[in-house]
Amino acid sequence: MAATQTPPRTVVLSVGSNFYDAAASTREADFGRFLLSVGEDFTFSGGTRSVVIGRLRREIRNNPYLAGLVNKYPEAIGTSTLRSRTSSRAFNDLKDKRWYRFAKTITHDGDSLRTVEEIVKREDLVAGESFFVKLGHGRLQCIPSEYCGSGYVGEGASASDLPAGSVECNGIVRKEGIITHYRFGQMTVSGAVTFVASTLVPARFVIHVFEKDRVHMGRGIPRLVSALRPAHDLYEITRAKTKQIKDVTSIFGTLEKAGAADYLRGLGALEDGVPGADPVAETADAPADPVTKGPVRIELKPGTFIALEPGEKLNKLTNDYQASDYKELIMILLHTISTPVGLPVELWFSGLGDVS
Repeated sequence: MAATQTPPRTVVLSVGSNFYDAAASTREADFGRFLLSVGEDFTFSGGTRSVVIGRLRREIRNNPYLAGLVNKYPEAIGTSTLRSRTSSRAFNDLKDKRWYRFAKTITHDGDSLRTVEEIVKREDLVAGESFFVKLGHGRLQCIPSEYCGSGYVGEGASASDLPAGSVECNGIVRKEGIITHYRFGQMTVSGAVTFVASTLVPARFVIHVFEKDRVHMGRGIPRLVSALRPAHDLYEITRAKTKQIKDVTSIFGTLEKAGAADYLRGLGALEDGVPGADPVAETADAPADPVTKGPVRIELKPGTFIALEPGEKLNKLTNDYQASDYKELIMILLHTISTPVGLPVELWFSGLGDVS
């Protein structure tokens, strides 16, 4: 008897009207482009990771709010303090001494365990992960998240350097679902990371530190990935409000000339006896009169006066400084960027909140 073939199963997706609001999409509630992927490594690919981490690192160096949160995070969590507590005092002293020597320098660059822990916690916010390669002399080599990857299309190393039967995704090589190698790129002379020349490091020599919150997840996700846009909005709103205060407190005025109408002759006939009133014939090499097609632009700077011709009037766009809801808006945005981290606002920001 011939075996019956099971027809392929078709999954029907609906993004319009739906019984469940979570599966519906309307003009008022648009959730963006729909992606059906259970693997975080496919949606948060190498290109997306580079853009997100690059923006986060730049924002931290320029945004004081985000910089304060990142710098306070390691202090709020604390560092490890291991002590030996047994009935033998001599054994405890010997073990504590060996642990102190080990924690004093654990990387080949001379970093202590305390420094490495602070870096790992900051990288958890910015990159979502950290890599450490175990070296032959017992030390560790810290590798940023940007160095692990497979490169872009046409850039990465060919599949010839992979073990037989292995597959690679986002710099992680697997064989039968088990991680076997990690691919690390190299820095170019311009400071970029390239995977044209890369190194495959066996997984037994690599320590990959990240928090896994999904089933199919091989790389970490930055904790601040959902707070990047509100943090940037907070930075721009603060700069705009500062600019508004400076504009309002600036001195603006108009300068009128006494008897200015006597100097305006318009298109009328030239008067006799007025110096320079006689017309001058143009030559062939005379420059053409400038023609301005665009609108007249007036830039107002602090302490400047605008000279207006008779009949002209300057209308300001705004005269009032609105700040009634500025404090509430700032606090809302501060809570928005601190919620994904799990760090209360009062621990890293004070002045606007009620801190006892």
